[in-house]
Amino acid sequence: MNELDMKIREVLARWDPIGVIDIAPDEYDMYILPLAVMLRRHAAYQEVFDFLFWVASVRMMLHPNAAETQEAALSLVALQG
Repeated sequence: MNELDMKIREVLARWDPIGVIDIAPDEYDMYILPLAVMLRRHAAYQEVFDFLFWVASVRMMLHPNAAETQEAALSLVALQG
């Protein structure tokens, strides 16, 4: 994993919509690549937020916490440098 991937992993671990990061530290690794692609092409905040919200609501079938998802999206966008 490169530096950007590791930083994305850290943000996803803090976001942790399922609440399993302590027992499954790689739970969200499948989302690192699509997020890295978005960040490398300087995706807008809304695109990153929408992706995370989709992951939580559609893929994980949860009722995502919008504030936590916003915080994660802002942290990810900040990685664009």
